[in-house]
Amino acid sequence: MKTISKYQKRKIWAYINKNKLNNKEKEALIEKFTAGRTHNISQMNYDEALSLIQHVDIQSYKAMKADRMRKKILHYCHLMQWYRQGTTQLDFNRIDEFCIKRGWKHKPLNRYTYEELPMLVTQFEEVYEHFLNKL
Repeated sequence: MKTISKYQKRKIWAYINKNKLNNKEKEALIEKFTAGRTHNISQMNYDEALSLIQHVDIQSYKAMKADRMRKKILHYCHLMQWYRQGTTQLDFNRIDEFCIKRGWKHKPLNRYTYEELPMLVTQFEEVYEHFLNKL
């Protein structure tokens, strides 16, 4: 079986450091992708490391896309001027209250997952259209 490459080791270590995983979390992650065979990065084989890296890349991609969707929601909130009284700062309590009371999953904005956010974006688009019709 092909051994882990230096590039793969660097990529895995970069992920561990970026996410500030402690030793126990790192070992659990490695064990998950080696089916419990090892908890040491250098003992992983090429395919195990590749699976871990692909998983991490997918999670990073989903996080980036989720962040974009949240920013789109906040953009609509700006357009509707959901600001704190007397400021031009968004009222996150109001946004979270809306998401809890009227959002389709009834939870605060930052608790919505990548898979759940498209529907919430659609809801905010509809609220914005309603806001424009009232003007």
